[in-house]
Amino acid sequence: NGNFYTAEIGKNHAAVDNGNFYLKPNGVFFVDREGNAGILESSAYLKANIKAQLAVQSGPLLVMNGIIHPKFNADSSNLKHRNGVGVNKDGKVIFAITDYARKEKINFYTFSEFFLSLACEDALFLDGDISAMIVNPDKPIHDKNEFGAIFAIGTNNSKSLPTPSPASEIRD
Repeated sequence: NGNFYTAEIGKNHAAVDNGNFYLKPNGVFFVDREGNAGILESSAYLKANIKAQLAVQSGPLLVMNGIIHPKFNADSSNLKHRNGVGVNKDGKVIFAITDYARKEKINFYTFSEFFLSLACEDALFLDGDISAMIVNPDKPIHDKNEFGAIFAIGTNNSKSLPTPSPASEIRD
């Protein structure tokens, strides 16, 4: 679902479009030039004119301003593996993924509640059953899908992100 954008692409902010995000609202996860992270609804992101170092548009928004998406139902039988990102009240970024090794899957509502339990005022769905996240670098990738967007998380606590090389820019 996600596509990455960097400050070198476009007008120093993420290119935001309708994408394949059928359930509105969708949103943008970003890290600005000062190293502050946030999540905004896509049109609000454009209006804010944020100077992003990194941004990814995806959807739907799971939680917006502390409220679970109104179309999510706690009793939904739409159970899938899910992954997403939230930003808590302290500005800490939280990535979450269901355990692909387990057979239990969850609905959007339950996934949204998880982010709220971690004090995330805003959270964004990134992808689900058709992709996977690498959470252990010692294990091989078992998924045969090509990855469209990958977050690499390291131990560097710097607030500045490296500028990607041209080879790592967006591909259709």
